[in-house]
Amino acid sequence: MMKRKITYFALSLLICMSLFSCEKDDICPSTTAKTPSAHVLFYKMDNGRAVETTIGDVKFYGLRGKMALEEISPEADLKSISLPVDFEQEQSRYLMTNSLGLTDTLTLNYSPKLTFISKACGYRFTFENTTVNSTQEHLIEAISKDIEVPPANGYLFNSKQTCAILYLIQ
Repeated sequence: MMKRKITYFALSLLICMSLFSCEKDDICPSTTAKTPSAHVLFYKMDNGRAVETTIGDVKFYGLRGKMALEEISPEADLKSISLPVDFEQEQSRYLMTNSLGLTDTLTLNYSPKLTFISKACGYRFTFENTTVNSTQEHLIEAISKDIEVPPANGYLFNSKQTCAILYLIQ
């Protein structure tokens, strides 16, 4: 009888331990924020008014020093582009060029910050003190940093935020 009680107790204890030791699945939802890209809009001036425009035949290349890296080619009818941001550096530079060989450079300066999201999702980078500059010689007429919904205090934390509006020479 005593042996039977000990067996039932041990079996009950084993069942309770197995039920309560299960850990909830950690799955990172697809809606979780990821390391952001720099979102840039394109406009042109038309009779003194800013009008959204398409990018035309302009191509983008990432720059490291003076060396052009891979091409970031948007489709010709796009009115914006999301550029990858180098989280290992404090600056990302992009070469803009068209079929005539005209070029300008877009420069994004920032302080990368590693942020823990969760055990399932891991880490992501956000970018503080974000500033955008460009050369304005051939393709870019002007750059606007006065944006309706800019990165709050220069803090880029998602890819839907607009970093800059470029006014293209048409």
